[in-house]
Amino acid sequence: MIQGAYKTWIEEVLSILWASRTTPKTSTGESSFSLTFGTKVVIPPEVDYLTFRTESYQEPSSTDRLRENLDFLKE
Repeated sequence: MIQGAYKTWIEEVLSILWASRTTPKTSTGESSFSLTFGTKVVIPPEVDYLTFRTESYQEPSSTDRLRENLDFLKE
């Protein structure tokens, strides 16, 4: 049971940190993000739908990448 909670915590830590850094504090009225970067936070959208571009994209295999790198080697 503890290991399950530990795995969940690790997966959620980035979201928790983002929320903490982007929430305005009552003492200053500003978030630590806006104080650091001088701009308001724009929350990144969740992309849950496929488009033609994302659906047809295929990650190149490591062999293909190695072949491409061979083209750039000096002889």
